[in-house]
Amino acid sequence: MTQYSGQVNNYTLSIYAPNVGQDYKSVIYLDGSFGLAFLYFVPPDGTLGTNQKRDGENTFDIWYWMYSWPHFVDMLRNEKPVTFNYDDTTQLAEIKTSWEPTGEAEPL
Repeated sequence: MTQYSGQVNNYTLSIYAPNVGQDYKSVIYLDGSFGLAFLYFVPPDGTLGTNQKRDGENTFDIWYWMYSWPHFVDMLRNEKPVTFNYDDTTQLAEIKTSWEPTGEAEPL
């Protein structure tokens, strides 16, 4: 079992035209100390792919339903630090923030 983890340093959002012939319609690219992660977002009538770490690379393909998109965008825009975690045995991925005190106001 190997776990990969690291801070997200940069991200890019991509939204594809509806007529593009693939199951995912939006992608978030995460770049950080863990490598590169592609977060694919699939509409309800699509099919989720299988989470994986690409052989010989620190590149991860992670699949989510489209309804999760706004939550990821909000987290990436408003929280810091954000961490990516991946377990290659369970193929589970987690994108999370750090602990924050209750009632902490965001800087103006």
